[in-house]
Amino acid sequence: MEIDVLTLFPRIFEGPLDESILKRAQKSGLVAVRVHNLRDFTHDKHRVVDDKPYGGGPGMLMKPEPIFEAVETIRRDESCVVLMTPQGAPLTQTRAQEFSRKPHLVIICGHYEGVDERVREALVDEEVSIGDYVLTNGALAARCLSTRWCGCCRAFSVTNRVQMMIRSRAGCSKGRSIHGRRSTRDAGAGNFAERQP
Repeated sequence: MEIDVLTLFPRIFEGPLDESILKRAQKSGLVAVRVHNLRDFTHDKHRVVDDKPYGGGPGMLMKPEPIFEAVETIRRDESCVVLMTPQGAPLTQTRAQEFSRKPHLVIICGHYEGVDERVREALVDEEVSIGDYVLTNGALAARCLSTRWCGCCRAFSVTNRVQMMIRSRAGCSKGRSIHGRRSTRDAGAGNFAERQP
């Protein structure tokens, strides 16, 4: 299971990738998450990634050329290209489970006033929003999608539950719960489970 994230702000992912569920999934080898700086796919001196809207209009958009080059470099036959945008379909638990069945996600993180319309028309398979509010950029939304995708991946989910059961039973065998308190050892006290945040 793999995710490739295309963003102008790769450092936003440094903390989340090294913590909690994403860290465990990558360490186990069940999930691979790669973050790419879209400026690396530019070819001008100043690494420009924004431009005026195609056909006119207010504000600035992300240029299509770096996005096209990045996606065409990374995408495979089984890839699903996702654009994080406020206009997208809401990210629900059901949608997250559907994404978790896809072996490879390529996530495009929008910025400025969004992406050039040609990106939507030619590259994007799915458009996703994490809520009806404004964020500074799509990388924050992509973090949410990545974490939920990972949590719903069947292979990691099963492995994670088995590991939690092993830790839980090890704690019970010493007469203590997973939280460090004495177990009651009454009927039904043998079923301890660590809850995920």
